[in-house]
Amino acid sequence: MSQLKNKKYRILSHEEIEFFKNNKDKITQDLLIALRKHGNVGKQLALEILDTEKDQDGYYLDAGENRIGFDGNRMLKKQFTKINLSPIHIEEITKCSNDIFYFMDNYIKLVTKTGVNFPELRPYQRGFIEEILPDLNESIVSPQPRQAGKSTTVGIYLTHCGLFKKDINIGICANKASMAREFLDKCKKMYIELPVWMKVGSLSWNKSFVEFDNGVRIMTDATSSDSFRGFSMHLLVIDETAFIRPTIWNEFEDSIFPSQGALAWKKNILISTSNGMNHFYQIVKGARTETNGYKIYEVNWRDVPRFNIDGSPKDPDVFKAEIIAKYGEVYFAQNYELAFIGSSHTLIPADSLKEFAAEEPIRKMSPGLNVYKKPEEGHKYILSVDPAKDGKDAFAVQVIDITDMNFEQVASGQFQIDYLLMPEYLVEWGEWYNFAFIIIENNEGAGQSIADSLYKSYDYENLYFDVKTDSASTNLTKLRKRYPGFRTTPKSRKLILTTMKTFIENGRLKINDKKTIDEFYTFILRNGKYQADEGSHDDAVMSLAVAFAPFCNTKNFSDMKNLVNVLYKKVDDEKNKIDLSEIFSIGGFDDGTDMNQMYGMQNGHVSDEFGGVVNYYDTLDFNNFGE
Repeated sequence: MSQLKNKKYRILSHEEIEFFKNNKDKITQDLLIALRKHGNVGKQLALEILDTEKDQDGYYLDAGENRIGFDGNRMLKKQFTKINLSPIHIEEITKCSNDIFYFMDNYIKLVTKTGVNFPELRPYQRGFIEEILPDLNESIVSPQPRQAGKSTTVGIYLTHCGLFKKDINIGICANKASMAREFLDKCKKMYIELPVWMKVGSLSWNKSFVEFDNGVRIMTDATSSDSFRGFSMHLLVIDETAFIRPTIWNEFEDSIFPSQGALAWKKNILISTSNGMNHFYQIVKGARTETNGYKIYEVNWRDVPRFNIDGSPKDPDVFKAEIIAKYGEVYFAQNYELAFIGSSHTLIPADSLKEFAAEEPIRKMSPGLNVYKKPEEGHKYILSVDPAKDGKDAFAVQVIDITDMNFEQVASGQFQIDYLLMPEYLVEWGEWYNFAFIIIENNEGAGQSIADSLYKSYDYENLYFDVKTDSASTNLTKLRKRYPGFRTTPKSRKLILTTMKTFIENGRLKINDKKTIDEFYTFILRNGKYQADEGSHDDAVMSLAVAFAPFCNTKNFSDMKNLVNVLYKKVDDEKNKIDLSEIFSIGGFDDGTDMNQMYGMQNGHVSDEFGGVVNYYDTLDFNNFGE
């Protein structure tokens, strides 16, 4: 073969190119292999000699010498368009159908900033496709750093399926429909760049929906309970899964996955960067431990090449330093190192959240209390309640074993019930757990009604009582017992959350209930306040926090100080272990103790020596807690 100086034709001469274009039967696999060894230039020449007939205006022609086109696009074919194919075309189509990598290496072209060209896919991209391919791998989750080309990789697989599968529905979804359409647009651009002789006929071609005459549909939608209504999705791609709101994800998951049950062939591909310890973290965690049926493919940020302005490779550590200097360590850890960070967003740090492990309940008590441990003789328990806000919504109940400083959640439940029926169940559970100390948040009408009923109608003695003063000053002369139940204020809310957080961080609170654990992942700092993420719930978390209200009611400052020392692990040995029965007034909150004596009153004021409950709030650091 001659070598010419013209860059385009330095492998084949112009005459040779024209010869092969007009004599397709002379094109052999050996010739194509020889051309493609010359890189992108050779690949382009292979496409040029394989190209089919055009008219003088550049339109491809079908078998009847008619112009090919669909919806004004001359690079698309109408449904069932017949085209003259040579044996080499059929060979190439067969090879591409049987080998996605042959198809990818020789026919996929991408639109880049420098124009359209054959990409050089990175090893991890090829590895990702290898993980997707096996039919046995029906569910794949892939956490990948930013700019790793994950949508390009999956787009190649979808394009291959669009060409060579038959009668399947492909769905692309994301937290926003516009993102799903952008994903589809990448696939469409890949498809447009393919040779026309390889393409199937088009029935629909728009921003959100593509359909071919081989029965393949590619659809887009936002994730919701109504996603792809009326269709069973054989192949589903969920882009940026971690950024879908948790409640929407739950609705989507419950809606879309069961509909795939009757399909003989199906595949779900979840891709995303990390975004806190939410549902995506749970899926990744389950995939890593091989407990949820997902295959996992992870990409290391160091494997993603970065470049300087002059096009030279950038050292990964230099890139890391630049990103951290610009956006901070948390940003880099989450977006590139794929760290599921909780410390900067959730109440409980990531390291502590990772230690949570849900247990299966050993018993379920009507109307919905999950029991993880039965009551033990001699053990002391707190039963805390976050009532339904209007008497109709779900109640949240927690039972905590407080016998020693290693607390444990032994029962938990969230259920809907008429608030008038609730006291009877609470008495039953409280008596079963050794007359547990019951704390009911009484901010709402239902909570106060239940607390009053327990106190007055059921004579349940082991109740938490709030206190109040008739004066706004520090004069506590008129301080008296108030109503049964715990009144949550901005200050008391901070205190119970701080105490619960300290127990968890120091490994002093074991949580067994999955729903409670799940809520901690979405209990974040939002609008200056720790609360449930948008679309999530925090009833279980707050009912658990209410269990720590007695720490605000120690009998004197000395006991309170000892308790705080234990919480912060300043006292951590057996000889100094504190008996909580001496600190908590379990069953003794209405014993008639004079409040002036309790708080060390001197001339009607709290003494400097004792400080009192109000000053205890000031000893804690609430800088990171909103009102």
